[in-house]
Amino acid sequence: MELTITGQKENALLQRKDVTATLSFDKATPSNAEVAKALAAKLSTSEDTIVVKRIEGGFGTTSAKVHALVYASAEQKLRIEPKKKAKKVEGAPAPAAK
Repeated sequence: MELTITGQKENALLQRKDVTATLSFDKATPSNAEVAKALAAKLSTSEDTIVVKRIEGGFGTTSAKVHALVYASAEQKLRIEPKKKAKKVEGAPAPAAK
């Protein structure tokens, strides 16, 4: 997997960088975690400050465009990014109807 950064835009208000990159790979499209790890190595920052927003690949191609956000700190990322919903547990009782 080879990652090439094509653009960076500083967003001082939200204390983050908007990063666009191109990605070339051999087999299946890499996961968000794999792309975040490659971006962290390329930008020499921590993985927990990176949010991969989009990986756009064409059908049958071995390349993709990546849009990611790199925050100044993990705390800033937690403050700005929406929280993920918890997954439902199998066998849990259904909520009561109103």
